[in-house]
Amino acid sequence: MKEIDKTEELVNYNLWANKQLINWLKTNDKELLIKECKSSFSYLRFK
Repeated sequence: MKEIDKTEELVNYNLWANKQLINWLKTNDKELLIKECKSSFSYLRFK
């Protein structure tokens, strides 16, 4: 397998995984996504 093919495969997998995560986040109550919590990232906010 060529190096460019490996890179393209990894990029495509990353895109798929990110879409899965975003779709899952969209199924949650929006208030939970902006609710403050004690951690490194205090909330998630989508524009």
